[in-house]
Amino acid sequence: NNIFDNELKHIKDLFFKYVWKFGVSYNKFQNQTAMGIYFITYGKNDTLIKRFDPRLNYIHMSINFQKNITLKEYINEWIEEVKKQYYLKVRSEYSLFLCVFLLFHNEVDRNCLISLYNELLYVAQQCGEVVQKDLIDSVLKYLNATIKGEA
Repeated sequence: NNIFDNELKHIKDLFFKYVWKFGVSYNKFQNQTAMGIYFITYGKNDTLIKRFDPRLNYIHMSINFQKNITLKEYINEWIEEVKKQYYLKVRSEYSLFLCVFLLFHNEVDRNCLISLYNELLYVAQQCGEVVQKDLIDSVLKYLNATIKGEA
């Protein structure tokens, strides 16, 4: 919670604006570990650490049968994944802005179009549901047609 309230506040404000605190749940069995991360919204009161319950609504959940992972490692892995998704979102928005800006100003050659196409394709493949896929797909189609001389 301290990390999201301080150095990652910009990410919390974007992805988790209604979240007051994050809670974790944990249960270790003989040959498996179950962990989950849930959020507590503003105005609600709940414990920050509780026993894992598969009936709860988790924003992230993991049941490991083989690898022995600590709760701290699990939380750190989740934070790194959230950071990755945030920076991919920022990267995709920047790439789209750059692409539209250059296309409107007619200042692109074929190599630049290919670079923009590859950047957007990479971001679209990495982002999952984080970015505006329809917009990226439309721009990718346009760039592809322009590269081939069909636009």
